[in-house]
Amino acid sequence: MGKTKPPYAPEFRAEAIRLVRSGGVTQSQVGRDLGVSRSGYHVWKRRRPSARSLADAALTERIEAIHEASRGIYGAPRIQAELADDHAICVGRKRVARSGQSMRC
Repeated sequence: MGKTKPPYAPEFRAEAIRLVRSGGVTQSQVGRDLGVSRSGYHVWKRRRPSARSLADAALTERIEAIHEASRGIYGAPRIQAELADDHAICVGRKRVARSGQSMRC
């Protein structure tokens, strides 16, 4: 059987790249541990953000604004309702909750 790549999240990979840049470990060591080739790393580094990630960033900004306007009271169901009613943005409650979770970190 061939070697399979471990299913690491993009955030984990980004953190690994920060570690490489700060020193301590080499790019080759991190690439080997994550199952990423050198060429794959450089392709990833030059890649532009996807349409979905750009849309998520814009949605997160709107969610943060609505959350702050409600003085931190509104949760995902109310934010989803306000997005649909006032901003004509139709998204699911779980996507709103996922975007809201990134605010807590």
